[in-house]
Amino acid sequence: RSLAAAAAGARSQAREGGGRGDAMDELDGPLRVYGRRREPVCKAAVTGRRRRQEARESKIEAAGVAQDMALDVAALLQARSGIAALVGLAETAMLRLKSTGAHIGPVAHRIAELVGGAAHQVGWTVHELFAKLLVPTLAAMRSPKSRAFGVVLAAGKVLWATENWPDLDQQRVEGVAEVVTAHFFSGPDLTTGAWLVAHLRLEAYFVFEDLFTALRQNMQAFRIYCANAPAQMQRRMLHRLLECTDGLERRQRREILSIGADLITLCKLDREEFPMVARYKAINWMCYMVHKVPWWVAEDYAHGDTELLSLCVDQLASAGRIEDSILLFRRHEQELVGRLPPAVLLRLQAAAPPCESAAASTADRFAPRDPEASVALALPEGSVIWADTEELIQEAVSAVRASLVVGVDLEWSALGDWLDCSLALLQVAVCDRVFLVDLAAPSPAVRDAVDALLRAILATPRPLVLCFAFRNDLRELARSPWAACCKELRGLCDLQMLGDEERAASGDADGFVGRGLAALVARTLGRPLCKAEQRSCWHRRPLRAAQLHYAALDAFVLLQVGAAIAGRPLAEAEAVADALEQRLAA
Repeated sequence: RSLAAAAAGARSQAREGGGRGDAMDELDGPLRVYGRRREPVCKAAVTGRRRRQEARESKIEAAGVAQDMALDVAALLQARSGIAALVGLAETAMLRLKSTGAHIGPVAHRIAELVGGAAHQVGWTVHELFAKLLVPTLAAMRSPKSRAFGVVLAAGKVLWATENWPDLDQQRVEGVAEVVTAHFFSGPDLTTGAWLVAHLRLEAYFVFEDLFTALRQNMQAFRIYCANAPAQMQRRMLHRLLECTDGLERRQRREILSIGADLITLCKLDREEFPMVARYKAINWMCYMVHKVPWWVAEDYAHGDTELLSLCVDQLASAGRIEDSILLFRRHEQELVGRLPPAVLLRLQAAAPPCESAAASTADRFAPRDPEASVALALPEGSVIWADTEELIQEAVSAVRASLVVGVDLEWSALGDWLDCSLALLQVAVCDRVFLVDLAAPSPAVRDAVDALLRAILATPRPLVLCFAFRNDLRELARSPWAACCKELRGLCDLQMLGDEERAASGDADGFVGRGLAALVARTLGRPLCKAEQRSCWHRRPLRAAQLHYAALDAFVLLQVGAAIAGRPLAEAEAVADALEQRLAA
């Protein structure tokens, strides 16, 4: 992009009055200090209307100041006078702004317009503009620093464009690198130095270890550099940062690993390249999940890993869930004896065995955890078909095409904010069977068969497909190998919508309370749906009997609820489908 084009772009934005100075908002850079409105001490004292009015007035004020700005082009030809002219221009503009929190976006864009246009007139390239004027001006404004420093830096960000860098003039780049090293690699100015090194591609003119050591002093600067550096330097910096964890205390090590995880996500690096960070995230996630799920679900997520299992036992004991802790410990006692803290181990070994009722309630069986109080699958266990071959999935396709109404659900495992969720199971219920289709690691033949099944379900008006909050399932489908199957949807009946209409008609609509499937099942069938396995590890193979029951019930109960809403028995599938379609049309 030429300087003329950059100036034109800055001119158009300045005329529009600017915004919140988006060009300056990169990774909490130096402009957080100089360019942002400071929040009032008492937020409750300032209403939203007053804030919006103040923002509008600030933009108008800044735009008015920006339009009156001018720059002596001839002054740019001399180093000292050019720097002085630019400093004076920015300082004058800031003094004219009445409020200290005024938006500096329009002023920054106006300065970029003037400087870019002047440089174009005198024949400077963008590299000469940065080397002769912008970087030296920023160095000169370091002490004493004012809000004008942030305006000049923001103007530089407006004029910067990816395609212009790196500069091929080695001598000129060396001079810029010397200025940056001398003025921006100490104290609070390190964030500005990090931005300049990354965007002006100055890495080659620094010894890597010196650059790393300097950036390591300020993790904000380290983040800014890594976020904008070339991919090779991002990986090298991160590997070097992780090497610093050796010999550190637990808290310091945890802080570095947390920063590393954030940078890997921010820079979109290959997570498998950093197993130490992946392990840290797995441990953190287990520390959270063990308090949110039953102990047997946490055991599934541990996948037999003794460190994670010992962590679960320790966390459960610390939270006062002694019976759960003992039950999990007794299942893996031989492996965990040497890994648990001595105090926790003595406490568990001295504790009385769990009562028979507690052990019985956690026994794995094809039934809900509380069968006397919850809805159970109204089909025998033999009617639940595990479909993990092409032939069995084709059988599911035939059953769907022969049905007038089907229930459909999807399961995936929640793996925290580090590992992306992936589909694990597709449940398809017809009146006499439920197919549990394995999606965890399909072969090419199975993948094609699943594609045909999904098209038979989603791309035809009949059978009528009963689902619940299906937008979440569609979101996961859109990230899967079967994303194309959810582009044209036909014949869907989301029971959540019909349930909301019923609640509104009965005067029982109270926001999002009671909008889940369990509440709808309780209202229509008279008994709640047991959700103990809701957050199960659905990628476990084989699934436990309780998981199989939960997955099958989640799809089949949709047929039962649909029939109850339609007011017809499930055996009259055509009448059920017609009644629900009429409700949808109304």
